[in-house]
This record gives sequence, structure tokens and C-alpha cells, in this order.
Amino acid sequence: KIVFTDYSLRDGILRREIQLLELQKGIDTEVDLAVLYEQASRFGSSKMHFKKLVALTETLFTRLQKLHRLSPRWLTYLKLAVLFRNSGRSISPLDHEKHSYYIVKHADLPVYDAWEREFVAQLCLHHEGGKLDVATLPFQGVRLSQQLKNFPRLLSLLRLVDALDAA
Repeated sequence: KIVFTDYSLRDGILRREIQLLELQKGIDTEVDLAVLYEQASRFGSSKMHFKKLVALTETLFTRLQKLHRLSPRWLTYLKLAVLFRNSGRSISPLDHEKHSYYIVKHADLPVYDAWEREFVAQLCLHHEGGKLDVATLPFQGVRLSQQLKNFPRLLSLLRLVDALDAA
């Protein structure tokens, strides 16, 4: 999308960074799901279906809290993965996980650090399939141990939501 403006590119970059900083304050609590439903529905499912999936995700996350022992902060990443895990089917039903990975990796999602975008994209990439070799995950940075510990837990929840998805 191209928008002409009287301002310079630098002003646009600065404005976008300010928006990201404002959004970053809320990542631990709640993302704007209405915007995400709109984005995700562009890839083939209805907003109503996504609302049901997110409600199911929240219920499973809450009821299985004693098993997975994840803080509520990680629910945000799970919701994003639930919404975009099958987005690649709009490109091709074959290897749709790879397409979903690419879409998430390059979409304008409410994630702020490179590791968060990669984390959600990897969840989408591995949501179907067999056993996961955690050593092959490309996570880097200060939260590496958290990422490696929590990724299989979130992936299990994502696969559970996927199995319960009637559509």
C-alpha cells in the first residue's frame, strides 16, 4: 500500500517507531484482536471462526496452566500462531506451513523484536508434523533459554487447537 505524504521518509520512519513503542507497552497484556481478525481473514477464514479459535485457545491455555506453567505473556504468541497457522493455504495447500512461516515473518503483526516474529513464524511452520528437534530452531538472543523451553509447550497447545479445529 502506498500513501503519498508531504513529509519525508524520515518522518514516516519516526512515526512508525513511535507506534511500535506505544504498541509494545501492551504486548504483555492484550493485542488488538479486531485488527488481527481482519488481517487473518484475508487468508481465507471468517472472523467468526477466528473468534471461536481464540476463545478455545484462551480456554485451553487457562485450564492447562498447571501442566504447561507458562506465564500469560506467552498466550499472545499462541494467539498469533493460531490465527496465522494456516494462512499459507491461500498460496498452496502443499507445504502450506512454509508459506505460513513466510507470511508471518513478513506481515505487519504486533510483535516488536525479531525473535518474537521468528518465534510465531516457527510455531506456524511446525504446527503440523512429527517430532520436533529443538536443536534445529533458529532462536538467538537474551531470551534463548526461555524460547527453547517454552516453544515445545506452546507448539503442543497449538497442535491441540489445530486438532480441535472443526474447519
